[in-house]
Amino acid sequence: MYGHQGEVWTAEQEEEGGGGRRRRKKKEEKKKKKKKKKKKKKKKKKKKKKKKKKKKEEEEEEEKGGGRRRRRRRKRRRRSKKKKKEE
Repeated sequence: MYGHQGEVWTAEQEEEGGGGRRRRKKKEEKKKKKKKKKKKKKKKKKKKKKKKKKKKEEEEEEEKGGGRRRRRRRKRRRRSKKKKKEE
């Protein structure tokens, strides 16, 4: 039995590096890593928003044509503009 600052543990625990201090450090490191990951995710979301803005600008500048989605979007925009004019 070994002791440190009032803690007591067996010889096996002593070989592993003490009674719980190491485990506590690992937990703290994991928490720090999790916090960092969350910050990175927020940054990615911001980048996606920027890309969406760029796509809209490019679509307006592009010549007519393109895929099914773009055509549908254009139709929707036209309909909404017509409704606004009628009102």
